[in-house]
Amino acid sequence: IETDEAREEKLDKMTEVIEGSRGTLHHAFLNYLMENDDASGEDKAEAISDVNKNFGLNFKNEIFQAISVKFSRKNSREEGLDAWKEQLELIERKVAELLEAVYKDRTLDMAVAVRKHFSVTAVLNYEQSRRSDMELGTERFIERLREYISDYATCDICVAISDEYSDFSMLQNAVRMTEELQCMTVFGGSKMVFRSSDIKRGARICSEDIINECRNALSHAMEIRDGEKVSYEIAAGFHLADEKNAFGSEYYELARGIAGIMAETFFDDPEEQRETREQSFNEIC
Repeated sequence: IETDEAREEKLDKMTEVIEGSRGTLHHAFLNYLMENDDASGEDKAEAISDVNKNFGLNFKNEIFQAISVKFSRKNSREEGLDAWKEQLELIERKVAELLEAVYKDRTLDMAVAVRKHFSVTAVLNYEQSRRSDMELGTERFIERLREYISDYATCDICVAISDEYSDFSMLQNAVRMTEELQCMTVFGGSKMVFRSSDIKRGARICSEDIINECRNALSHAMEIRDGEKVSYEIAAGFHLADEKNAFGSEYYELARGIAGIMAETFFDDPEEQRETREQSFNEIC
């Protein structure tokens, strides 16, 4: 005869498996959404039906919003990086659980997943009549997040909240908005929560144009190992981006491009150069 304790243990294991499968589907959905420009489809009803069927969701053509939490390390030195990444895995899981706990009863359905570059993203689908309650939920989530993250002195966080959209076809835009908002931290300050009104408005520039303008002078400075000139050319590139009123994400693109130019003078072997740029410089920048 199966004891109550054994039944409880079995139930816990089944719940764990179900939650794990749900998390995998949510991750797959967000990847699909962001990698396919036509993922939201022209036929809203058909598109929603397809994602519900393929990813185990229960979305309806009501309000959609995205929230993303990005984590960064206060100490940028290499020492202790591996330990921080291990700690971050725990933080990411906890934040995903917190999002579920706060919004689960307020939404028709939601998809939460840990994504690249140390972030957790939630896509929320809720009824028009719940908009005020959702705003209260967001305040509650931020409050609880502040309490939780205060135990981790080495971790900074940025909460990015998209606009609300009543059209499923705009869902990809909502997630992209959170990605842009996360880059607002490049402008400094102690602000933790960013909304669309915080985006630095201006015409989007092409960071590659600035990188190409800097390339020859920066490469020469690197080749002759002139530290002051290297610093000057890097500062000149960012000054030009500032003059053009660049978006936060473009500063990151510029940083990666500059790191790439610097890498080209350090590594003679093309394979070593490419591997270093892809695995190291993107994260360091």
